[in-house]
Amino acid sequence: MVHGGDLFHEHRPSADTYFKTSQIFNKYVFGQGLPESVIYERKFKISGYDSANFLDKHFRVMMPIFSIHGNHDDPVGLEVFSSLDQCKVNNYVNYFGKTMNIEKLLIQPVLFIKGETKVALYGLGHMNDQRLNIAFETNQIQWERPLTIDENTGLEVPDPEWFNIFVIH
Repeated sequence: MVHGGDLFHEHRPSADTYFKTSQIFNKYVFGQGLPESVIYERKFKISGYDSANFLDKHFRVMMPIFSIHGNHDDPVGLEVFSSLDQCKVNNYVNYFGKTMNIEKLLIQPVLFIKGETKVALYGLGHMNDQRLNIAFETNQIQWERPLTIDENTGLEVPDPEWFNIFVIH
């Protein structure tokens, strides 16, 4: 499942709200787990987390959720934490699309391979519209793409076999 932000309507949800949300996550995220052949995740170095939750053998994740933050649950404070960081540390979601440097945005994909299908999932959590517009106009956004070697030139080029999905709030 891909979630486009605003999991909560407030940056700091109440304890009651988080408790009820945790119950829902426990019911629908965890269970029998995914068979190893269902999905193969090749890279997950997003937002300081080393691995997607469904790859951890200690958790039986049957429905992985990949989420970016929205304007209601965006990271704030000196620690730059979001309510999604709490959900990630509890292994409910795979939080991606968090940017720590607004001067130069590096957008890295989460890569999936299933059989012959290759999907690159990109994400960018909420950012002020004016700031995002400036980033696009001044080419401050760098996209990390899956690469392949061009047979004619021997150079690395973007691999056209990947289907790209961009999630933005």
